[in-house]
Amino acid sequence: MNSYLTSGTLVRIEAADSVDNSRFYWKHTEFNVFSYNEKTEAYERVTKFDVEGHPLQLFINDAGTHIVTIDQQFGVGYGQIAAIYDFKGKRLAQWTLEDLFKVEDLFDPRKLPAFRRTTSSINWSGDAGWNHNQKTIWISAPTKFVSHKDGSYTVTHPADMDSYEIDLERLQMSRIPPKKKTAEQAGADQPATKPADKSSAKDQPSTPTSKTGPR
Repeated sequence: MNSYLTSGTLVRIEAADSVDNSRFYWKHTEFNVFSYNEKTEAYERVTKFDVEGHPLQLFINDAGTHIVTIDQQFGVGYGQIAAIYDFKGKRLAQWTLEDLFKVEDLFDPRKLPAFRRTTSSINWSGDAGWNHNQKTIWISAPTKFVSHKDGSYTVTHPADMDSYEIDLERLQMSRIPPKKKTAEQAGADQPATKPADKSSAKDQPSTPTSKTGPR
């Protein structure tokens, strides 16, 4: 069982049922929502409801009106990648990668970016968090792991990958293309060099040669 606490609201999640006897793979997750009662100085359960699968990330706004889930513990990138619920358990919106990229086949490399894949997941995103007004959630572009011969690896953030935003008021999830540098910005990245002198050597005044002999 996991617990998520925000200002005045507590959500506990546990397996409602599972795929196997180990209860490791959850088919559904039970959300128990508690609200803090200042009179009794205790948290009291206000509702409980089931959601599909086993959410990997969960966000609760301070106003106590929305719960947002991102991805699944097993199968990142497959099926539902994000959803918005109200505190009564009604699913207000949900999205899949097919929705975001307008494709029918996740396995067609010509229609999807070069996401890093494993046997069970598609690495489509990076970190996530609330924006300052808690009306939107930002999701960064995926990280890229570059392995080296010595066994070490480097983590990079590809500049050509989209980031994302979830808007709770509009119930929308959008792709945000990477910012392209303007010509001025690109030039600013180049080391400063002294302009070449366009005048030819013959136009330059000659330098007097010393005629003093050896001492």
